[in-house]
Amino acid sequence: YYNIYNGLLSKHLPGGHVIKLINASGGIHPALIRLAYLNGLTLSNDVSPRLANQILNSRWIQKHEFRYQIQGRLPSDNEFGLLREIGCVNEIRATLDIEYDGVLLLGAILHRVRSRLAYLTDEYRHGLHFRRIFLLGSNRRLDKRKESPEFLLTPSELPFKSSWKIPNQLPLTEIDMMRLVAEQSDLPQEWEIVPISCPDVHTKTGIRHANTGDTILWWQKYTTSSRGHFLVASNQPFVQYQKENARRLLPKEIILSGVGPAANPNLPIEVFLDNLTKQLYEEIMLEKCTVV
Repeated sequence: YYNIYNGLLSKHLPGGHVIKLINASGGIHPALIRLAYLNGLTLSNDVSPRLANQILNSRWIQKHEFRYQIQGRLPSDNEFGLLREIGCVNEIRATLDIEYDGVLLLGAILHRVRSRLAYLTDEYRHGLHFRRIFLLGSNRRLDKRKESPEFLLTPSELPFKSSWKIPNQLPLTEIDMMRLVAEQSDLPQEWEIVPISCPDVHTKTGIRHANTGDTILWWQKYTTSSRGHFLVASNQPFVQYQKENARRLLPKEIILSGVGPAANPNLPIEVFLDNLTKQLYEEIMLEKCTVV
């Protein structure tokens, strides 16, 4: 299992390489159809994106509020091969000959925020061009187990700055955690870090924490950006889905490229399937199809 998986991680998808679940003829990617079959769902080769979305949504969408809460089994070797073919396992790298206007670093649990910053740091030192990183976070309360003071104060992918000192008050929310990680990590001095806190969202059923789309819209409102080329920084398997989500919400004059490190080898298959269902929905919405 680990030898096969590490072999998958040894390759990367170059900048601008986009793998869509809906192909040019309007059909569904064959690997997604085969993946559905391995998980007990039969999709015909000519199934419409709308019908496929309905079927997958009824079985693959998880009810947990946050992705890191999803549990399940590890993917099989066959499933890993299909996930790689779809494009949601290996790292996604940016094109090095573009001067990007900035990076939208999406909110996440602590270890993913750190891995995103570490990945950007490595890419920057290999020639990736940008100067500003927007930290897009919510008021989600930190997880007492996965984001405890012990984890907050222990370096992982990036070393801490020698000059950094422990603050009197440790963060309690996602956006404050992201700010702390940026302050404590040994990042390139040229970078301008801009934390953007998205407030909770009022809905018909109550109040919820901001999701990816909410933070993207709040970023545009904060910056009043109407054009430019930005990187959307996430982790696999979420890069393509979250980039498509942002692309649907922002003006077409804002160009987006997804970037992020390879998927964690311990992610359950349920995380991949949930994410693929959401990606398919975003692609349908971008194609202006109606999803019931």
